[in-house]
Amino acid sequence: MGAGVGADVGDPDPWARTVAWQVIRHADLAHNHAHEAPTAVRVDLAISAPRRLDAGGPPQARYSWREGGTWGRRGAGETENEMAGPDRTETSTTGGANAPDRPLWRRRDFLRRVVGAGIAATGVVGLVVTRHRGTEEAGSTGVTPEGTGRVPDPEGATPSARPPVSSPAAGASSPFDFRAGDDGPRLGLVQGEDRTSMVRRAVEALGGMGRFVKKGERVLVKPNVGFATPPRVGATTHPDVVREVVRRCLAAGAAEVLVTDYPTTDADHAFRVSGIGKAAEDAGARVVLPREGQFRRTTLAGSDLFRDWPMLVVPLDGVDRVIGVAPVKDHGLAGVTLGIKNWYGLLGGRRNLFHQRIHDCLVDLARLIRPTFTILDGTVSMVSNGPTGGSDADLRATRTMIAGTDPVAVDACGVSVLGRSVQDFPWLQRAERAGLGTCDWEGLNPVRDRVG
Repeated sequence: MGAGVGADVGDPDPWARTVAWQVIRHADLAHNHAHEAPTAVRVDLAISAPRRLDAGGPPQARYSWREGGTWGRRGAGETENEMAGPDRTETSTTGGANAPDRPLWRRRDFLRRVVGAGIAATGVVGLVVTRHRGTEEAGSTGVTPEGTGRVPDPEGATPSARPPVSSPAAGASSPFDFRAGDDGPRLGLVQGEDRTSMVRRAVEALGGMGRFVKKGERVLVKPNVGFATPPRVGATTHPDVVREVVRRCLAAGAAEVLVTDYPTTDADHAFRVSGIGKAAEDAGARVVLPREGQFRRTTLAGSDLFRDWPMLVVPLDGVDRVIGVAPVKDHGLAGVTLGIKNWYGLLGGRRNLFHQRIHDCLVDLARLIRPTFTILDGTVSMVSNGPTGGSDADLRATRTMIAGTDPVAVDACGVSVLGRSVQDFPWLQRAERAGLGTCDWEGLNPVRDRVG
């Protein structure tokens, strides 16, 4: 079975790009979840006449996000290094480099075929696993010990079917508590446009990395590598932020810095295309890609969701400090995805089912991981069509970097960067009532700074 869509839409069209991106994403998910069956999903897209995307059967097809804001196929002789030159190339696991050309269609045909392809691709996904459209870190994905395919769902793990429970009691314990104490500023805000300088100044606003990381300690940095998209799309943590955090940790005397996440697609592919893998390694960190043996069944006391649930926690073994590093983004289901939602990337199993109780899940994530501190990159924020975006129109220059030891306050501040109110996010208010932080970030008297 298969699905196909193609288009020639002339000049860049933000709406068409967004729709096409979603169709590509669904086709990619469909293929990845059915890759062992004789199933092929094909997506052909040309956003502008000279640029074209081809994706056919395995192993891979190549397409590029152009600086002008369009997608196109990588031509002969173009580099495969997605971070080199004006064309940042992404590789899709749905495609084949030898896929035959398909005719381009007019805009009217494009609309009709986009709908058909979306239904077909979603149908394939539905036959394999329940999945919500447009949600972020969805499904059980990653790489096998051989570096290909998927980490299987351990024993078909599913969340509890019980009805939602009330917020956990204040002060409920966390199995992963890496806090360093509150003997210093709890929130720092830096305005500017240069991410590297803003990260450095934001950490200095909290008292410097030396406040948190001591000589000989091991540190884990958890970015958002949910998707295999280039940095300019804004769907993942920017590599410049990861690079500078790693550098600061090592400069403070860290013996080792690890960087890990559990993407929605092949982990090696996502770390490469996002630029995060290279940035982390260049700065001196060790990238830990998820392997089947790195998941361990974990129970969060007082939770009816996280009970004997497989989680990517083996990389946490022996770690002294944990730092969350996330972009500021809109999210179609949770409303926003910030620092707390970033920990979703540690969940294994059929984690997409948690979307049915997303507010309960986010409160439990805030209890599950108590980080040393969190950094939110709002230099350029995804203000619409999150968590994937796909158009320059989805991004806005908000010129803010946030760092804080209070994860609730950090996220509440991130909400304000998007021009929204904490009152619109019940999970944040519930986290505050659970004693996990404060929504009144202004009341923490944040240390403010400006770069440039």
